[in-house]
Amino acid sequence: MSLRDFRRHAGQLAIAGFAGHSIPQDLRLLAREFDLGGVVYFGRNVEAPEQVAEMSRDVQTLASELPLWVCTDQEGGRVARLKSGFTVWPPMLTL
Repeated sequence: MSLRDFRRHAGQLAIAGFAGHSIPQDLRLLAREFDLGGVVYFGRNVEAPEQVAEMSRDVQTLASELPLWVCTDQEGGRVARLKSGFTVWPPMLTL
């Protein structure tokens, strides 16, 4: 296995977080270098549903072969990164 193949396989196992409401340049470089597996959104990344949709489309431009996973820590109740304008879920214990 070549070093490039190793990096690609290892990169597919990584999901990266970042600061801000758009994909930073250093994450773009990381994704291209290591064929990143995906990104995770936190409250610091979320402004509005439309912005999250646009950012998610932008994330997919970083994919080389496989689409990137786009995920968030959204448990419902107190742990809700996606709030205003998104579907509101009760705590999972309630469900």
